[in-house]
Amino acid sequence: MVIHVDTDVCEEPGYDVSRRDAQGQTLSVQALIAAVRDKLIAAMGGGFADYESKVVFAVAVDSIECWLLPLLYDERAKQKKIAGCQAAANEKLRRLNREPLSSGESKFVPRYERESSEFRKQSTLMKHRDKNPSLFVFIAALDALVGA
Repeated sequence: MVIHVDTDVCEEPGYDVSRRDAQGQTLSVQALIAAVRDKLIAAMGGGFADYESKVVFAVAVDSIECWLLPLLYDERAKQKKIAGCQAAANEKLRRLNREPLSSGESKFVPRYERESSEFRKQSTLMKHRDKNPSLFVFIAALDALVGA
């Protein structure tokens, strides 16, 4: 089972995961993913341990759109963005004369399906996994599950 969550609203009430450590320093991508994972496991209660070996957390820092940037941009800085990814993806798609992923608050699911379709090819996914830090963590978790 894959549990996907974005971190763009992680500090809002109900989600309650801070982007900062006890000293006020911004968490690394890996530390933020771990904090989100820990929060979700705690919310699931003690029964989670029975299923832990079958669960992979897909924690997108800051949003799932960040994982699409390696498919859209050649520039390393754009590929590894972890904030403002929806705007960056939409900007690039417009420059390519393609429809954006969203408009205002509305997201166009078929556009996401189209723009992420290259990730259905394992070779493409493996080629791009190292280009975005939270995508890398997710693929590593999948690799660990398959290797288990």
